[in-house]
Amino acid sequence: MICDLLSNSRTYVPLHPLFPLAFGWLQNSGLQQIKPGRYAIAGDDVFALVSEYETKALPEGCPEAHQLYIDIQVLIQGEELIGWEPLTNQELLKPYRADTDIAFYKGEPALFKLSEGLFAVFFPSDLHMPCISNGNAKPVKKVVIKVKV
Repeated sequence: MICDLLSNSRTYVPLHPLFPLAFGWLQNSGLQQIKPGRYAIAGDDVFALVSEYETKALPEGCPEAHQLYIDIQVLIQGEELIGWEPLTNQELLKPYRADTDIAFYKGEPALFKLSEGLFAVFFPSDLHMPCISNGNAKPVKKVVIKVKV
């Protein structure tokens, strides 16, 4: 897992051959004006999912992990808490589904705050639990870049 300022993203570009496309899109896409939806960056290898939602209470969250894609999550507006812990031997709640590239687990991940100007990268070895409120539910606008492993 990586969490840093979006302005420092160039530091992480060498970590994956598709990161230059992903971070380049984030720097040049006009995030404040972008509408919710899916945006192709490099076919199914790199794409962006923009969404607007309300954060949820911690008990409603469930740690998740992916096998085919790395997540780069960026808050465009608002803030949320995200849980994180390494994927080790946690109990599986819902088995992996290849069509949605997701599995859900039991766990109590440590929470950190993601706010505007920050990004987080979650690799397949990272359990993460996004969309958690920091108190009351609040509106959020977020982009998740999916980068094929």
